Amino acid sequence: MIVVDHATADWFLLREDNRYWLDINCTISVTGVSLLLPLNATEQADVLADRHAACARLAAQVQRQPYAFVARDVSASHGAQVSAAVQAWRAADTRTAGA
Repeated sequence: MIVVDHATADWFLLREDNRYWLDINCTISVTGVSLLLPLNATEQADVLADRHAACARLAAQVQRQPYAFVARDVSASHGAQVSAAVQAWRAADTRTAGA
């Protein structure tokens, strides 16, 4: 899994093979949480067509109504992979992630 795009303090777009995930910083009540969403076919097509803007739109939608997306959160099963990918990306001091 690798980081392919990001918005500082907002979201990370990650890829493994042909699968994409969006890790989104959200607030539920007064608690900051991260929701890791595997992109569905429509979302993935949008991201492949208009990467950064599509991610920003989806992240904003999730941040407005995080409860509507909690059931899709796969942080429990993929969180360690995401953490490792983000740490590797940061260690490489990558500011603009590559595809």
